[in-house]
Amino acid sequence: MDKPVIGITPGLRDEEHSLVLNKGYADALLAAGAVPVLLPLTEDPGVLQSCIELCDGFLFSGGPDIDPCLYDEMQLPDCGAISPLRDGMELALAKLLVARDDKPVLGICRGFQVLNVALGGDLYQDLPAQFPHQVLAHRQNQPAWYPSHDVVITMSSLLDMIVHASKIRVNSLHHQAVRRLGRDFVPCAVATDGVIEAAALEHHPFFLGVQWHPERTYQTDDASIALFRAFADACSTD
Repeated sequence: MDKPVIGITPGLRDEEHSLVLNKGYADALLAAGAVPVLLPLTEDPGVLQSCIELCDGFLFSGGPDIDPCLYDEMQLPDCGAISPLRDGMELALAKLLVARDDKPVLGICRGFQVLNVALGGDLYQDLPAQFPHQVLAHRQNQPAWYPSHDVVITMSSLLDMIVHASKIRVNSLHHQAVRRLGRDFVPCAVATDGVIEAAALEHHPFFLGVQWHPERTYQTDDASIALFRAFADACSTD
């Protein structure tokens, strides 16, 4: 059986010189039986369409904050660094993918937030400053591979069908989060403080975003490797 080819959105160092990627994303896909490829940072619709035809699925990786102007807000003081070139490419690609149901999509941390913005949702620019009540330490002080808080999984959701658990413990490396979900984006998990931790696109076979970082825990955590295997299986064309 041919291995599915999965395109990964890259980061950009210094906004012009170097495409970058935490190797855990590629390693986790390899461990799940897929072939990872790095996508170009371009908004050219012809190039993006060619990427869609080339790849069996797409992983939107983690990274910096999204420019709040893309969900009609002014940037607040607690919003972090942004990457305009990356914002443009990822939102353009996500909007193309929303229009079809034959390309599985997984968004991780920033990637989840990108998918939500592409669907018309918005974000908390900074959880400690904007969440209506006290939040957990979503930007944990522990090592990145260490699970720091629980998330409660929605029964019968896509995530439930993947991990077969009502609650899992996850690592947490973010200060922004989904606030208002985009159209047809349905929550799959919430933290115990109420922060949305995962969502799936209704009526799509596999269009899922998670707020934590399973690429840092897949070697030791059953739920993390199950997520990547389910994604790779969904991307398989056989």
